[in-house]
Amino acid sequence: MITPSTLCPCGSKKSYSLCCGIYISGAKSAPTAEALMRSRYTAYSQANICYIQATMCDRAAEGYDPIEAARWAKSLVWKGLQVLEVFPHLKDRNRAYVSFVVRYTFQDIWQEMAEVSEFKQYEGKWYYVGMKEG
Repeated sequence: MITPSTLCPCGSKKSYSLCCGIYISGAKSAPTAEALMRSRYTAYSQANICYIQATMCDRAAEGYDPIEAARWAKSLVWKGLQVLEVFPHLKDRNRAYVSFVVRYTFQDIWQEMAEVSEFKQYEGKWYYVGMKEG
């Protein structure tokens, strides 16, 4: 159970309430693509699919199945997040990419998932739009 003073699951070494909790609660919007990516990891670790859906758009939202996402999130034991790199789009300041590795166990088997995610900012708010193409 996460309390406000618990270290945030995203690995920032900050308390949950001063890190992802402030975004997941809706008190503030994530100010950067990295902050949004970290908060989405934390939300998945809590199976908070409402937050996941609220922070995605474009191709990421196409065909998204919240029931399946909740089932998947609850079936894992979340072990950690490692952000490898954050980089802006070369021509569009409203797009950015975050390269990361997520670690978890599924049925007691250790697994890792690496991804480069794309984020877009619309009217000052960041959204996950999918895996980086190309």
